[in-house]
Amino acid sequence: MIILRLNCIYQIQARQNRQKILSLFRWEKFLISCVLNWARQEGFKEAWIQPAESNRWYNEGNSQSIDELMELRGRLKKRYNITARRMGFKYNSENKHWVKSIG
Repeated sequence: MIILRLNCIYQIQARQNRQKILSLFRWEKFLISCVLNWARQEGFKEAWIQPAESNRWYNEGNSQSIDELMELRGRLKKRYNITARRMGFKYNSENKHWVKSIG
C-alpha cells in the first residue's frame, strides 16, 4: 500500500501477512515506480517521499525493547531513505523530503 497526498508518498507498507513473500522482491521500488508513472500521466512535475525519520513509527514504534525499535528503524530507513536514493530522489533539506523531478 502507498499513501499519496498531493505529490508526496507518506506510507510504503506491505500487508502484514505478505511481507515474507514480498521480501524476496524489491516491491517498494515496484510500487513507487507505478506511482511515478501514474503521476507523470497526471501532469505532476515532481514527487516526494517522506523520510524514515518523519514516519510516525520511527519514533513511536510499538516495539517491546530497544533492540526491536532499532531493528524497526533500520527497516524504515531501508524502505524509505535507501529506496528513494536508489531511485534517483535527492534529499531536500528545506522541505525535509526526498524529491524527484518527473515532469
